[in-house]
Parts: sequence; structure tokens; C-alpha cells
Amino acid sequence: MDYKQGALLCFLLQVFLCQPVLLQWSFSVPGEITALEGSCLVIPCTFTGPFPRSDRRQAFIWSLWTSSGYPEVYNKDPTDVLPQYKGRALLVGDLFDHNCTLQINSVTKEDADTYYPLIGRNYDGSVSVTVSDTPARPKVTYPRTMTEGLPVSITCSVEHTCPAQPPTLAWDKIKTNVSVYHEAPLAGIWRTVLLLNYTPAAEHHMEDIVCSATYPTSKSASKTITLFIRHAPKDTTAAEYYPRQSIKEGGSVRLSCSSRGNPKVKTYRWYKSPHKTPILGHVATITLRNISWDGGPYVCTAENDLGTGESPPLHLNIQHAPKGVEAVLLEEPEEGKPMELSCVMNSSNPKENNFTWYKNEIVIQEQKGETLRIESTAMDDAGFYSCVAHNAIGSTYSTPVSVTVKSTSSDSTFAVLGGVAAAIFLILVLLVIFIIKRGRKKKAQKPAKEKPPPAATGYNRHVENRDELPMKEHLYGNIDDYIHVRGQNERRPMQEYPACTDPNYSDVEEGYSQLPGRQQKEQVSEELNYATIQHFERSETSPTDSTEEEIEYATVRR
Repeated sequence: MDYKQGALLCFLLQVFLCQPVLLQWSFSVPGEITALEGSCLVIPCTFTGPFPRSDRRQAFIWSLWTSSGYPEVYNKDPTDVLPQYKGRALLVGDLFDHNCTLQINSVTKEDADTYYPLIGRNYDGSVSVTVSDTPARPKVTYPRTMTEGLPVSITCSVEHTCPAQPPTLAWDKIKTNVSVYHEAPLAGIWRTVLLLNYTPAAEHHMEDIVCSATYPTSKSASKTITLFIRHAPKDTTAAEYYPRQSIKEGGSVRLSCSSRGNPKVKTYRWYKSPHKTPILGHVATITLRNISWDGGPYVCTAENDLGTGESPPLHLNIQHAPKGVEAVLLEEPEEGKPMELSCVMNSSNPKENNFTWYKNEIVIQEQKGETLRIESTAMDDAGFYSCVAHNAIGSTYSTPVSVTVKSTSSDSTFAVLGGVAAAIFLILVLLVIFIIKRGRKKKAQKPAKEKPPPAATGYNRHVENRDELPMKEHLYGNIDDYIHVRGQNERRPMQEYPACTDPNYSDVEEGYSQLPGRQQKEQVSEELNYATIQHFERSETSPTDSTEEEIEYATVRR
């Protein structure tokens, strides 16, 4: 009998003779496991039955199977453990809890084999181990269609055989609102899960995102998904269909509206700002005719089932003649000083302008700039000024502005006249004050004693024989000779004159002095003199005597 036949006979005898012993234990292990080269391998194992004894005949071991026997992978007594497993194969389960889990670190290709849990050389089940040098790819679970603004959950998971050193998961573009947890859904399989709480955004539509799994061995694997997000129109833009076209006032222009939406845009609308006046045509491209010089701005909107997107204002570059031209006087001109007028405008396209100035509708040849300047203003520079602004498209006239030149000589004349008027006014005020004070002083004096009338002199020879007139018939006029009436203390007899309530003044043209009983004509003198005329008040005893009452002035010619 050779060696092989003897081994087979021994095995059969052991099976039949030890059948009652085998039935005492039952093992639960996964049928097969794929391990990553360089990582660790954990083989889950549980058993039922009595606790193994410490003697070698009933000790718990993990072993391989060969035709020559059961080479040991793990044993509490490492005497018979294969050298390549010493220090790498560990029992991580607790036998008191009927846990016989085995861990093999730093898995190599040679570790691919079938492993048996044994108690006293008795087994019930085995595990087939495969070793791969390629890590498993993560799996991503996510909604295939998302809607902008509605939160969703996206999970990235990877299965592995080494819970002590699980792979690391990460998203390439999204770093926030993520969490990691671990689970063991199957025996011998562990899973690391990366959960992403994501709020879809339009800018991520049709964008690829990648979940990567990196292992302690520096090996990695990844999974790429494409986000499909429904959203309202975005990036809506209004533009010229022919952007390099030159547009003139009154011409035509073609505009186009573009937008990005999911689902696609159904309707376009056009408006002219700032009052958002609607423009006919609900299409993406329109043609504007007889366009105004202001260039818009123009706005378009794009609509789909989820909302509306609006473009920024589009300002067209419309070439036009100068607009709002106006001649402006910078400062009120003054004789002898500089004068400036400026030609201003609201808009001009192109901006290259030249100017023409007019005074009273006559061209000022020497003035061609935007500003008209006269260094020394004269009085004859007054008038109506206007300007014309020109560019390559056309010319525009301003409304004439009236210019009045202020004279500096009139100011000095007014100053002199003002000073003279002030002096005259002051003299009149002083004269009035003097007269009032003099009158009050005379009234305060007592009546003087009667004195004989003064003797006639050469000065009063013309009046000594005159008849007296009542006071009301007294007249003041130009007398042909100087009449002197003595001071206030002198008296002379006076005839009774009619009472005079309203003194009158007159110039005697022919040089006559009207006196009772006589007339005298003399040459009128060119020289004027002043005389004092005294009024006397009658006393009760002498009707002809009177006291001085008031002093008046008359003009006498001689």
C-alpha cells in the first residue's frame, strides 16, 4: 500500500469514526471573498456548539487543505503555523462569544486559497479567497432628473474587506454638506458610504461630478456621474445679430436673444427700456426699423415651463448728429473784461465735433472752437449769439442767447449822482431843522415896547407914502429897488392892508412895482437879492402899531 492510499484510508476512517464529534460544532462563514492586494482581509466566522478546549486535540485553528494534510494559518500555539502567515494572521473574534473571525494583513497574491475553520481537526464549511490588484469602483445612487432648488440626496459607496482600514471617499467638486458612515450589509463585506445633501443649481446642469475611493495602499478607484437638472432660462442675453454693423439714426438693426434653459425656451419677448415698452414679435430674432438715436436700451426675456429669464439692457451704438445743442454764457460780461460762451450738447456720435459761432446771424470767422472768448469786451459786443455743432453725420443749431454788456462808466456816474443826492438831502434836512428851531425861538419871545416908526431913508423912499393894504391882499414879488426894513426892535407906522391868507409869489415881467397912488417902471435887474419882510401885529391902543410876528423871505430884483 502506497502513501496516498494510506492517507485516503485514514481520512475515511476518521470521517466514519468521528461523525458524532463533528456534529457537535457548526460554522457560519461566507462562501467566497475577494480581497485587495496590499490591504487586509477579514473573514467573518461564527460557530455553535461547546467551547473548544485548550488541549491540542480540540483547539480552534484556521487552516488550509492540501492532499498532505491541513497546514495551519492560525493557531494559538504558533508552532505549526505556516511561516508566511506568522504575524499576519490574527483571530479578531472572541471565542467566548462564538466569534471565530480571522484577519490577514498585507494580503498578497499567494493568499488566494480556501480557508477552513477547524476544531480538533473537525470542520464544517470553508471560504474561497480571491486576491485582486484592482480596487473596487464606488457605486453612486442619485436621482436621474433633478429640479433647481429642490434638495436631493446623492450617495457614493464602496465595498471592501478591511474595516480596520477602510478607503476614503470624496467628491471632486462639492465639498460641503457631506457625511460618512460605515455598514456591513453582508458577511465578509463592509461598506463605506459618503452621503451628499445637494441642492441642484442650474450651473451644474450636464456637469460631471466624480466620487473617488482612496485605499491605504494609495490605490484608488472612482465613479463619474452627470447631473441632469431642470431649470428656468439662465444666461439670457440680447445682442446685435451683426455686431460689427454701423448703425445710423433712422436706419435698421437686427437683434437676437439667446438663453440656456432646461427644458428648452418656448417664448421670447422684446422690450424697450426704461419703461419696458413691448416690441412686437415673440421670437428669438427681430429687426428694428427707423431706429432712434438714443440706442434703446433693449431687453429680451426667455420663458419655459419653469420660469422666465431676462437679459441685461442692450445699448446700441447709433451714429447721429449732435443733440441738445445750446450756447451758454458762462458769466455776465462786463466792459473791458473777458467774455466766454460755451457750445454744449447732450449727445453726439461720433464725438469728433467742430463748431461755428454767430453774432446776430453773422458768422464769427475767427471763432471755431467749442468756447467763444473775447479778451476785452466792448459795449458793441452785445447782441444775440448762437452756435452750430458739426460731426460726420450732421449739424445742429442752438437757440440764440441774448448778451448784454455791463458798462463800467455808468457805475461811476451813478456813484457821483448818488453822492450829490445824498448831500442835497442832508442840507435840506439841516435847513428844515434850523427853520423849525428858529420859529420856536421867535414864538417864545415876549412882545417888545412900542417905538416910533423909523425915519425914511434912501432905501425906503419908495414905500414911505404907500397906503396900507389888508393882509389878505399882500403879494410877494420882484421889486424894482432894494427895500430895507430895519431890525426887529424898530417900528414904523403901517397902513392897514387887507389880510392875506395865502401868500403868492410872482415875477413881474415888465419891471412894475404896484403901489397905491403911483406906478413906477424900471429896468428889471438880472441880480437877485433877499430882503427881510416884517409883519406887525396891531395893539389894542394903537391899531397902526404891531409887534414882530414872523420873518419871511422874498426875492427882490434890482
